[in-house]
Amino acid sequence: ADLEHQHPRVYRTRDGLLHYGDKSGPDYRGVARGGLALAIEAKSAGKGRLGLQEPVEGDPARDRFDGVKDHQAAALTRCERLGGIALLVVRFVRMVDGRPVATLYAIPWGEIADLTDIGPDDVAPWAVTGDCYLTRFIGRTGP
Repeated sequence: ADLEHQHPRVYRTRDGLLHYGDKSGPDYRGVARGGLALAIEAKSAGKGRLGLQEPVEGDPARDRFDGVKDHQAAALTRCERLGGIALLVVRFVRMVDGRPVATLYAIPWGEIADLTDIGPDDVAPWAVTGDCYLTRFIGRTGP
């Protein structure tokens, strides 16, 4: 697969503050062998749950929301509806024998798009077990 990291435009104003330009959609976009479109949003949820829908306007949690943003969700949904692979790749941390252990999950967007949030138990079947999270979705072909 050929993936590119999408970056929002960042600029500095005269007062020295950084501002972000247009929203860029999911973190990674690309194409797999054979022309299959890929859209991937990557998150780290730490020990908590990951929000999948932005809070409603006026909600005090809105200012600190760090889950999947509405524009990111919309881009993942569009990719999937057009026949591409849309994934949420998220890292959760659990305590195992008193130590933090991180696990990576690669979840098809259509499996979770209607949920408000997810935790590691909700997405356990999608834990990444190999060296590449895309293998399960596009397989290994060619060199």
